[in-house]
Amino acid sequence: MSDPKAFMNFSAFTTIAAVTVTQMLRARDNPSGQVLADAFDPDDRPLLLAICKDHEGEAPTAR
Repeated sequence: MSDPKAFMNFSAFTTIAAVTVTQMLRARDNPSGQVLADAFDPDDRPLLLAICKDHEGEAPTAR
C-alpha cells in the first residue's frame, strides 16, 4: 500500500464496515423497541420470521 489514496480508501472502507458491524451487534436485541415495519415492508414479515427461525441458535439466549 504505497499509494496514499488507495490507503485512505481502504481505511475509510474498513472504518465504515466496523461501524456497520458494531451498529448491527448493538441493535440485534432491539433495545430501542423499534418496530419491524420501520425497516421492512409488512408483507415481508412472514419471510423474515421464517429466515430468523432457520438461523436461531439452540441456547435460549440465542432466540
